[in-house]
Amino acid sequence: MTTNPYIITSIKNFPSEVRNNLNNYNNDSNQHDSFSFTGIYEPLNIIYFVNNNKIFLWSYSEKDFIIFDKIQSTILNLYFTVPKKDVFADEIRHIAIASTESYVYIILINVDSDNNIKLILSDYYVSISCNVNSIVSTGNKRIFIGCDNNNLFELNYTVILHLTNNNRLMHHSLAFSITKYQLPLRQSKISSIRSYLTS
Repeated sequence: MTTNPYIITSIKNFPSEVRNNLNNYNNDSNQHDSFSFTGIYEPLNIIYFVNNNKIFLWSYSEKDFIIFDKIQSTILNLYFTVPKKDVFADEIRHIAIASTESYVYIILINVDSDNNIKLILSDYYVSISCNVNSIVSTGNKRIFIGCDNNNLFELNYTVILHLTNNNRLMHHSLAFSITKYQLPLRQSKISSIRSYLTS
């Protein structure tokens, strides 16, 4: 006898506003040039739909729906994660990494006290000369980007503090760059590299 490994705890109706917006956009766009994908980011209870350069975000717990269209080129990958502490403002507790054919962008996610979600395109982006096929983050908030040519990049984002003589904080900026690792890696080095990446 086969048992179902999944248990239904609740059912969320797909809102007509979301469906209508997606249908309207699909009808207005050139289907031959359309690129789309979808995903779930459970920490914020959101489902996202990406169509070309637009991100449709549905918060299924708050029944909120937003459209983000600040990136001009087609978004090929979108990855949600938690950033390192003390890099962005305190209210930015989640970010999204979006890659296009030529650039990688950081999108800031602000959730207010009423659980309303706002996406903000940051000023920080970096050019990349490969086709990105995966974006992941580690437990210590490091972000890695894998490409179809077997190159692995790390997205470096840290805070540089400029202090006066009396140690008052005057200004901070984001040091934003990308580090390249050569792949494929020999099996004998996997364990030492895994240790390095989680340090």
